[in-house]
Amino acid sequence: MTRTIAAVAGAAVLTCALSACGGASGDSTDSSTDKVTLRLGAILTAKEAPYFLGIERGCFADRDIDVDIAEGKGSSSTVQTVASGADEFGQADPSTMIGLAAKGAKVKAVLSYLDISPLSVLVPSDSDITDLADLEGKKLAFTAGDSPSTLFPALAEVNGLAQDRVEMVNMNIQVKMTAILQRKVDAMLGLSFMAANLSEKGLESEPLLYADHGVTLPGDVIITSDALIEKDPDLVDRFVAATACAKEAAMADPDAAVAAFTKANSAYPASGAEKEFALVDELFAEPADGAPVGTISEDLFRSGYDFLVTHADVPAGKDVGTFFTNAHVPQD
Repeated sequence: MTRTIAAVAGAAVLTCALSACGGASGDSTDSSTDKVTLRLGAILTAKEAPYFLGIERGCFADRDIDVDIAEGKGSSSTVQTVASGADEFGQADPSTMIGLAAKGAKVKAVLSYLDISPLSVLVPSDSDITDLADLEGKKLAFTAGDSPSTLFPALAEVNGLAQDRVEMVNMNIQVKMTAILQRKVDAMLGLSFMAANLSEKGLESEPLLYADHGVTLPGDVIITSDALIEKDPDLVDRFVAATACAKEAAMADPDAAVAAFTKANSAYPASGAEKEFALVDELFAEPADGAPVGTISEDLFRSGYDFLVTHADVPAGKDVGTFFTNAHVPQD
C-alpha cells in the first residue's frame, strides 16, 4: 500500500549496459548518447528493479543515456567515488551521505529513490519479540559500521530501550543471516527487504522499521557530484528524469518491474525477487502536496540531519540546503 511522505516525515562488480539489458529498441547507442555509471550502495538486489523496467521501457534511451548499473561496496565508498568523479551517479543511504557531506564531501542528493528508510530490526514471525522493548535479554546480531547498527543506539534511546540489557553480537552480513536462520540469535539489524531472503531460506520474519519507531530519516537517494551539476546540468536533468520515469513506472506496475529485473538477471531467484520487491514497494511513497515522483522531502531531510547531529556524531551548523536539491526533478 502506498504511503505519503507526510505520513513518515515526523559477488563481484556487476555492470549492466543499457544495450545488454533490454533497452527499448536493442540498438547500439550512437555518439550523441551519454554513457554514465550508476554506482549502487551495495550488491544488486530486486530493490533495483525499477531501473530495469525503466531500461526496458526506454526511460533512459529516450533521454540519450546509456546507463551502467554497478554494484557498490557500501554507501560510504559510493559517496566517495561519486564525489571524486569516478562515477557520475550513485545510490546511497542518506544517513551516510549526509554525514560525509557535512564533513566536506562535494555531493548532492538529487532524487528520492526510496521515500521511507528500510532500516529495521528483523525478528522471526514466531518470536515473542513484538516491539523494541522485547529485545531486552535477547541476542541481537549487528554488523559494525553499517547504517542500522550505527543508528541502533539512537533507536534504543528514543524508545527507552536499555541497550546494555541487549546482548549485541557483531557479525558480518552472511554470518548474521545464517545465525538468525539457525536461531543462534533472536533478531538482527538490517534492511526491511532482507525478510524476503530469509523467507526464501525458510524463516518468516517481520521487520520493525526504524521509521515507525521515531527514527525519521529519508530512504535511499540518488546522488551526484557538485562538479557534475556545475559542468553538465543537462545530463543531471536527463538522468534524474529517466530515474523518476523508471520509479514511477515501477510504482504503477510492480509486477512488470519484477519481470524486467528477473529477465535481465536470470540467475536471481524469481520467487525471491518477487518477495523482495513487494517489501521494497512499501518504501515508495507519493510525495506530499502533489509534488512529482522523486521529490526529496525537505522537512524529512532537515529533520534527518538534525537527528544525525544529535545521535550520530554528524557536524552541527551546516547548511542542509547544500546537501540536496529538487532542481533537477522534472516538474511536469
